[in-house]
Amino acid sequence: MNFKRANFSCLALQNFVYVYGGISSGSTGGEAHRPILASMPIERFMPASNEWEELKIVGVPRLAAFSWCKIDEGSIIVLGGSDGNLLSSDMMIIDFKEEKVKHVQTDFDFSTGCGHLVFRKSDSTLLHIGGFNSEGVNYQMKLGDPRGLWSES
Repeated sequence: MNFKRANFSCLALQNFVYVYGGISSGSTGGEAHRPILASMPIERFMPASNEWEELKIVGVPRLAAFSWCKIDEGSIIVLGGSDGNLLSSDMMIIDFKEEKVKHVQTDFDFSTGCGHLVFRKSDSTLLHIGGFNSEGVNYQMKLGDPRGLWSES
């Protein structure tokens, strides 16, 4: 990758590998372990040329410690995460194929990070498991429900 990172999402799509988000360290010496956000949110690896390229999708924030999962052959869904200062409760769908982001309004009522998302395609249910501030409660919602209602699972 052109930008070192850890704790990122990764998706293989049509002979490319996409990475999103994460943390890196731009410091040296005693500050080398101080995490900072990866400076370029999205990169794409092209195996044919063995090169990485930056991919700019308007509206995609720089994040780390987010929950994510693949929802179809070209998209991931991202929930929560940190901008380096605060945790979030925001949710978005990043479509790498169409190179766009859709911010999704939900009633997820707490800021979270480091949880896990699972998409059950058979009934379009999104499950959020664990993470900061979850207090051990798991949540679920029907993806595509215009009300964006989460419930305990």
